[in-house]
Amino acid sequence: MAMTLTEDIHDFFSVQIQQVMAGAIRLYGSFSRPRKHLFERLPNEILSYIFLIACESSSGEESDPVTLSHVCRRWGHVALSTGKIWTRIVLTYPCSPSQLSRALAFLDRSRQSPLDILIDLRDPDWDWEEDEYQSEWTELELILRSLLAHVHRWRRFELLNDTWSPIYHFLRSTAKDIKSAPMLESISLSRCNAYFATKLPNLTSVSLIGVHVDWSSSSLTNLSELELKYHASDVMPSFAQFKNILARCPNLCRLAIIGWGPVLPNATITSSMNSNTSPTPLESTTTTIHLPSVKTFSFGYIDTEYAQGLLSLLQFPSLDEMMLEDISYTVNPEDTRLDSSPVLAFLADSSSIPLRNLRLLSLIGIRSSRASLLTFYQSCENVVRLSVQYTCDDAVLALAPTISCPDSELDGDILPELQELYFEDMDVYDITYALKARADESSIKPLAKLSLDFVRPDTPSPPYILDQLSQFSKKTFIFSD
Repeated sequence: MAMTLTEDIHDFFSVQIQQVMAGAIRLYGSFSRPRKHLFERLPNEILSYIFLIACESSSGEESDPVTLSHVCRRWGHVALSTGKIWTRIVLTYPCSPSQLSRALAFLDRSRQSPLDILIDLRDPDWDWEEDEYQSEWTELELILRSLLAHVHRWRRFELLNDTWSPIYHFLRSTAKDIKSAPMLESISLSRCNAYFATKLPNLTSVSLIGVHVDWSSSSLTNLSELELKYHASDVMPSFAQFKNILARCPNLCRLAIIGWGPVLPNATITSSMNSNTSPTPLESTTTTIHLPSVKTFSFGYIDTEYAQGLLSLLQFPSLDEMMLEDISYTVNPEDTRLDSSPVLAFLADSSSIPLRNLRLLSLIGIRSSRASLLTFYQSCENVVRLSVQYTCDDAVLALAPTISCPDSELDGDILPELQELYFEDMDVYDITYALKARADESSIKPLAKLSLDFVRPDTPSPPYILDQLSQFSKKTFIFSD
């Protein structure tokens, strides 16, 4: 493996080195000493830089720092002197003695360089029994003690696990031992199915997936990205706590709420339940959240009444990209999908979330009436890219309102600026039908890119239909498993 890397680097640098050598010979004549091998003539600084590029650009065995350090004595010396190639520490279940030994060696050899740490304790044989399953915490505790000694060098930290136990022990250990983590930029704690130190000046991205914190005393400040995903409703922050967190992040540009968000004021929920279409937004500035810097908003909801209530309290004047997803089916596959018509109707009529500013829109698992989709689409007049994934057929047919909904009283074209379309597991007959209708409208711009992805094996994809789709776009891409 090492010789493969050597040959690649040799090919890359041989031309330049030969030119330099030729110039030197012209100036100073031939060299009296025997000519050295290419890599023997490279200065240690150049060789060190090559190692760094190789380790950052590839995860294969040939670019592993341990492999590089065992090629020859000189390479070993250069590799051990280059702390930046030893900064990625990975531990996976089950944590073997060799993994622990490797992690400790990387901690030592990385010197003072920032660390990227991944601890993945997911067990592929887990039987989904939380109480009976015990993670190998003893081994993790050993390495965690070593990692905490270098917490001032943590740059990225990610912990993945099936159950709560390791996350609980991690939170308990770090809460009392971490005083400052000046280099920390990103942390992700995921239970795949209250942390934060008091001083995290460089932390800009936080993703909490099935993991909650002490919302009232967390250090969620000055973030540019915040993700709250798949939390139980009884562990979410109050609306006041949520508002306070966002107020401390004036430069937040990306917000994702998948599942339950903050606990809403009772008046908002009551307003939602008493309305046939959408809740009446509360006018008091104390119950609304203004997010002037947010450009991207991802929202996955379990309950449409809650969804309307939360949306009525958020203001996105600069929103550029939005993703809407019905995750109720994901949470409980036995339930039927929600009717998202009230949510779409509320958004279409909302002044606090101006859909006319959107350029990128994604609909995932949405079921709605065609009339609601038409109204919603017409409000998104400047969208240039639309993604529709395992959504109701009307989400496709509504793209051609003059044919698919002739009784509609809507004025104007539907998504007239649309340039890119992405469909996943959608009916190709409906797609062909809608695109042909759009192509017949001279006021609608032709598509620049059309992508179709068929993931489910039962998704019909007649070749003769797919062949016809290429005429509706300058570039057409079709993927199938």
